[in-house]
Amino acid sequence: SSCDLGPIRQGDWLGLGPGGIRSVDADLALAAERLLAEIVDDDREIVTVIEGDGATAAATRHMEVWLAEHRPGVTVEVHPGGQPLYPYLFGVE
Repeated sequence: SSCDLGPIRQGDWLGLGPGGIRSVDADLALAAERLLAEIVDDDREIVTVIEGDGATAAATRHMEVWLAEHRPGVTVEVHPGGQPLYPYLFGVE
């Protein structure tokens, strides 16, 4: 399939945000990073990461490090959610 960002291959991870598909990548951590780059700006204060089925400690850590480096004014909270289908849900305040 494809979207405005380009082709979507079987096994790719999609980052869904306002307006639809905001990131596509074969690597979960990179798809999440690209989505966070789109939805978290310097005016935000808190990013809540809710881990679901398929979440990994490595991907979660990657996001925490990326946010610390690229959005240093943001506090990151990580919580287990256990939701099916979505490895991560993000709340951005």
